Amino acid sequence: MRALARADHTAHDDRMAHALMVYGADRAEAGRLPEAVATTTESVAIRHRLFRNNPAAYTRDLTQSLSNLALLLVHARQPSEALSAAEAVSLIELAQAPELHGAHFGRCLSILAVCLNANDRQPGRLPAGVDAVRQYEAVWKADPVRYAFDLARVLARVGQYLADEERWSEALTPLEDGLAVTEAYAHVDPATYAPLISDLRTALNDCQRRITVSPVGRLSMGGWGCRMDRRDRGPQAASRKG
Repeated sequence: MRALARADHTAHDDRMAHALMVYGADRAEAGRLPEAVATTTESVAIRHRLFRNNPAAYTRDLTQSLSNLALLLVHARQPSEALSAAEAVSLIELAQAPELHGAHFGRCLSILAVCLNANDRQPGRLPAGVDAVRQYEAVWKADPVRYAFDLARVLARVGQYLADEERWSEALTPLEDGLAVTEAYAHVDPATYAPLISDLRTALNDCQRRITVSPVGRLSMGGWGCRMDRRDRGPQAASRKG
């Protein structure tokens, strides 16, 4: 593939960038983070060149590679570099048409929140996480089975961010809603859902123990997140998707 790309990069750059991103995900799963970072960085460079020539066609591809790179850099303990990549993703996405938002933008925002958290940027991580919930909630309503896990995961993160700030009562709502979503859809993929359900129950129990007799008012999910209808009982390190 490299030989083909060198011979005619205009014809093969797109495939090369995708192959590098997939290889980076493989290396990350094998615990070989330096290789994963290097190959994903190369994928970003190729897709950035394609994006400059044709933003409409390559925005999503570039932000996918950048998002993967940001996550890999967090795992590689390079938080400042990870944050730079995640912020670039969000800026690119925000500059595009609204129809490019949704699940893809939700993932970008969720990764931005993770990177802000890794850099001890507490004021920024919660708004990014809340915005990620909004994006995933919209697509979950349209396709609940496909997006239930992603929605529950970002709800769990928002709850954890609030708990980290000792806002125990406010953390209850996203944690309860995340648990309701996971329990309703766990039958879709029990092995994938089980760890998240366990984490949500642990976090919820911890918050409930810490709430005092006169708790702070609970954050209303009606303004920004998912309040699941209990009657509806209908990853991820670096993504391989291009």
